[in-house]
Amino acid sequence: MGKLIRRYKHYSLMLFVLLSPHSLFADTTSTNFYQCETDKGVVFSQFPCSKDAKLKTISTFTPREIRDTSIDVKSLNKIQYQQRIEIVESRLSASQNKVRVLKRTQAKQQIQEEQKLERMMSKQDKATTKKQVTLELKNINIKYNKLVKAEERKLSNLTKELNTLKKRK
Repeated sequence: MGKLIRRYKHYSLMLFVLLSPHSLFADTTSTNFYQCETDKGVVFSQFPCSKDAKLKTISTFTPREIRDTSIDVKSLNKIQYQQRIEIVESRLSASQNKVRVLKRTQAKQQIQEEQKLERMMSKQDKATTKKQVTLELKNINIKYNKLVKAEERKLSNLTKELNTLKKRK
């Protein structure tokens, strides 16, 4: 029984803490009514309708002041705008890294192909290998130049977008 009373005291304290700030910012109105169980079902009344009528209370809160939310909207817009700039900067950095990786990979593949010529072999094999290496180098350059150009176009667009965003500030 003692635990039950302590629990209700705890709940009433919680209700007091939760409802007290509302009284600072809002007008509170309370209305009492009675709830009764009848043959026809549950009945609500402002007067006791039976011996076992339960007294109930309903409270309403009317704010004293309505806060201007335009400051919040401006603040959120500013945060979203800053996040957009950060996203574009991040994509720009990723694109720059991708260009560096592509150029490194291209150089590595070119070196591997050129090393094939340095192996010891007969003149005839060397001539054939040189043609194959030249063709392969050409293919490597075509492939990576396309990839790098596409990424540089993306970089250019991202830079323009970032500059446009920063000018709007």
